[in-house]
Amino acid sequence: MKNLLIAFIGLLLIASCKKKDEPIAVDGVAIPSTATVEVNLTMKLTPTVTPENAADKSVTWTSSNNDIAAVADDGTVTGKSPGTAVIKVTSKSNPDKSATCTVTVTTVAVDGVTIPLTATVEVNHTVKLTPTVTPENATDKSLTWTSSNANIAAVADDGTVTGKSIGTVIIEATSRSNPDKLARCALTVIIPVASISVDPTALPLAVGAPPRRLRVVVAPEFASNKNVTYVSSDPLVASVSETGLVTALAPGTTTITVTSVSDPTKTATCAVTVLSNDASVSAIALGNEGFAVRVPAAGETTALTNAPRTISSALATVKVTLTAAANATIKIGDEAFANGGTANFNGPVTFTVTAQDGTTVRTYMATITPYNAETNPYGIYTPAHLNDVRNDLGASYKMKNDITLPDRNAAGASAVGISDYATAGW
Repeated sequence: MKNLLIAFIGLLLIASCKKKDEPIAVDGVAIPSTATVEVNLTMKLTPTVTPENAADKSVTWTSSNNDIAAVADDGTVTGKSPGTAVIKVTSKSNPDKSATCTVTVTTVAVDGVTIPLTATVEVNHTVKLTPTVTPENATDKSLTWTSSNANIAAVADDGTVTGKSIGTVIIEATSRSNPDKLARCALTVIIPVASISVDPTALPLAVGAPPRRLRVVVAPEFASNKNVTYVSSDPLVASVSETGLVTALAPGTTTITVTSVSDPTKTATCAVTVLSNDASVSAIALGNEGFAVRVPAAGETTALTNAPRTISSALATVKVTLTAAANATIKIGDEAFANGGTANFNGPVTFTVTAQDGTTVRTYMATITPYNAETNPYGIYTPAHLNDVRNDLGASYKMKNDITLPDRNAAGASAVGISDYATAGW
């Protein structure tokens, strides 16, 4: 009897040891019974495996319809298309233990469509309108495209528009899944400007002359927008109006640039030279000494009486220095006159001054009354004239100025015309 008791206790000990060595089996798996996910979005099912200390808690996942909802190895469910699918989770170590979740996949409606409000395309060229469909995860983002006039512009299924002829159309993009959501683009088909030319390319224009209009040619003839702008590089020399009317303002040069409004890379230029219309004379000087005489008004005469002997004694070859307007030309009769040349004052001398513009002409006359001992003696105006008396002591002279002798130095010697004036005096 004692031996039987000992044997029974031993068996119990052996059985107890075996249970401690066996792994703990999974006795249950649970996930939510229902779930919802939108098309193209994901949600994760988290399983609960019991008991907590089960030896192998790994599971497998399956979907009853992968086209509606697919499930990954970690329980992440992706919505594929509207509908329902059953997601099943099963214990790997105890396949009898499983759970299911009915997943409903819903659509995401389009709530907005946008495309550019305006666009431009050239005839026989294309432009692609890129749409934006919201929300980003909308289930069906496909669109239909239409043109209000396919003879002007045709639109393809991908939003590519082809220009057919000049005009404006409305391109419309409409959501297939939600036709209430659409967008419109006012598209203009154009013939672009190929080139611009201007006539003349060089324009001489006198101050005071009537304005000149530039002739601009925009090619091709049927360009959609032939408008141009005009700009003067120096508006103080010549201005240009919005219609290409050039007005000369001051002598100088400027460049008029003509630019296409529709394509600013297309330009043409006209070089404008503004010519002076000034034919005035500001000074007249006679003889080597530069004896100044009064400048007459245009068309009138200045008369010199009591000329110095240095001038009046050789009237046929009097040196003349005439200060005229810049770029003006001077003639005596039909002969060109070079400043510093001589003129024959045995009679009246007429100087004809032509302005730079070639059309403005003014005349200035000068006379020198010949020497006469009684009625027109030589005039003494300067110390040099006083010194010159000794060269013709028999002539008659008339003091025309109060003479103040210069200082006895080199400058004084030059003014008087006496080489040793500085040392010897008068």
